[in-house]
Amino acid sequence: MRGFAALTVVASHYLGESTGGFPLFDIGWLGVNVFFVLSGFLIGGIILDQSERAGFFASFYFRRIARIFPIYFAVFLTVIFLARITAGHTWSDHPFSPTIYATFTVNFAESFQGLGSVWLRPMWTLSVEEQFYLLLPVLIVATPRRILFPLLVSLWLAALVCRGAFLSSNATAAWDLLPCRMDLLLSGVMVALAWRKYDLSRYLLGFRLGWAACIVAMNILAVWGGRNPVLLFMGSLTSVGISAFLLSLLYAAPEGRWVRALWLRWFGQISYCLYLVHQPVNGLLHGLLLNETASINSPASVAVTVLAFAVSIAIAQLSWVLFEGPILRWAAAKNARFFSPAVMPAT
Repeated sequence: MRGFAALTVVASHYLGESTGGFPLFDIGWLGVNVFFVLSGFLIGGIILDQSERAGFFASFYFRRIARIFPIYFAVFLTVIFLARITAGHTWSDHPFSPTIYATFTVNFAESFQGLGSVWLRPMWTLSVEEQFYLLLPVLIVATPRRILFPLLVSLWLAALVCRGAFLSSNATAAWDLLPCRMDLLLSGVMVALAWRKYDLSRYLLGFRLGWAACIVAMNILAVWGGRNPVLLFMGSLTSVGISAFLLSLLYAAPEGRWVRALWLRWFGQISYCLYLVHQPVNGLLHGLLLNETASINSPASVAVTVLAFAVSIAIAQLSWVLFEGPILRWAAAKNARFFSPAVMPAT
């Protein structure tokens, strides 16, 4: 599912949002929403399983830092440097200050200062997730298990209220801020909690029909709903659909076969770096080779876009083999002083 999410984001940026792009490929929002639900499910599951163990908070944040920070800092610092040395060209980029990226507050900057960078625009989602990772362990540890699910449902509904409150005055805030997007992340946590607490296998048909019905409803909303209803309800509707699909996979629905495809799992493995680098690679190659911003409105620009995709994949694979993978193995070894590696799930 991570591989699918990453590819939808790349397709949206390269084929949907670029100059000359096709609206049919403008589906990056779906990939982002899948990432959010998966993060809630995976991270929520880790917290539910391990929150009562000694040294949990130190181990949890150590592992999150080891996974997120190294490639994130490497990418944004490199892109800021490249933007500065190419400044003055019409195709160059205009990132926020390094402090904003370093403090994972890109979503606040975009909401109240403007969208800014194109090459680093996907970073707002990392800000949402890091803020979520900071708060969720405290929420789960501090909440008695008997009221955790009702609390999560209440917060899920609160996200809808927050989006409605921002919608008329600041649509970017309604799209970027954690309180407005937490329904997707919390949906994943609720799936993790329900999967551990109940046997829901008898509802498999309902889950399968549910995610299919949500796809139909999302299309109806997108075509006939109008801008404000889409911004208000699409996140909540998508969170239900993705959660239903995830539950279908957990209970061995036949459609799980396609997400187990080796090529898609490979894209899932390199998805984090691919997500971070595909925009700056595309922007830089179009600028350096064609002296233009990213587009697909000529044979030459299409060729450069294809090249950018190949280069982004190569960078992501090299990052996994030479940078991210070794760091994660080192972190797992260091983390043995908190927990036995045998009980630490890979994320």
